[in-house]
Amino acid sequence: MRGIKVRYGRYAVVLIGMLAMTGGDRVAWAQTAADKAAADALFHDGKKRIRSGDTAGACEKFEVSLAKFTQLGAQIALASCYEELGKTASAWGAFRAAVSLASRLRDKRQRFCEQHAAALEGKLSKLAITVTAAHRVAGLAVKRDGAVVAPAELGSAVPVDPGEHTVEASAAGHVAWSTRVTVPSTPDVVEVAVPALREVPVVVPVKRRSRTLAYSLGGTGIAVLATSLVFGAVARSKWNDSRPHCDGRLCDPTGLDLAGSAHTYGNLSTGLFVVGAGALAAAAILVLAEPRARSERAPARASSLRIVPRVGPTHVGLAILGGL
Repeated sequence: MRGIKVRYGRYAVVLIGMLAMTGGDRVAWAQTAADKAAADALFHDGKKRIRSGDTAGACEKFEVSLAKFTQLGAQIALASCYEELGKTASAWGAFRAAVSLASRLRDKRQRFCEQHAAALEGKLSKLAITVTAAHRVAGLAVKRDGAVVAPAELGSAVPVDPGEHTVEASAAGHVAWSTRVTVPSTPDVVEVAVPALREVPVVVPVKRRSRTLAYSLGGTGIAVLATSLVFGAVARSKWNDSRPHCDGRLCDPTGLDLAGSAHTYGNLSTGLFVVGAGALAAAAILVLAEPRARSERAPARASSLRIVPRVGPTHVGLAILGGL
């Protein structure tokens, strides 16, 4: 066995010699020979990138190699890559996986992996995501960097790589929440408390109700104006009919009756005209001032407004019946 160590900065990365020892690494019997060939090619590409100083690129090659075929050499290489990049949690987890694999294979590299895992354990940065009982809602899903956090994991300090992490929380019928937190490279615990999620407000458009009222007012206004014109025509007719029965300011009984009727119908026509014009103006104001939508907690209710004209011997106006 040949052992070759190359230093990048403060870290010692074990390379070619020890990592290339793949004897006894065949533990994934279900994987095919083609997978093994692809894994070997990717593993060697990763070692080339290590030589050229491209540690991040080498990590990617080792990750794909392990996905193709599980081999101890690639597992150690990946753990060393993570350690070189400062990904302490990933490196620690990869070395622990290598320890387990080496133990099953009875490989002498187990000791090396144990030493590195132990050294990294004291450097781990941790992230604790907490959700108080009062803030737990049905269907609450918490994610860390896009991965679902198991309910049993909440409240526990979990090793994470130093750097920025995203914590999200969501639940049906509630507004989703997220935050970003920076975890330092020092061995410390960063806590993130998930707040109470706000309920999604029920959006109830008021357009339908205000439009209904506007249309009712407009239609009633038009009808009242039409009635005003009819009464005006009747008043004019009565007045014309009274003229033959009147001489200056004096009228016979028939003339007096016709003139009185003309006066009454004239007043009704004028009053209805004012009411109809007012209804049309109110309808226009409702349409122009209508908001697009508003948020309410209560469900929408159908409008049951009815607007009817009221005409009496001494009054003319509109009556609004029902409610929103």
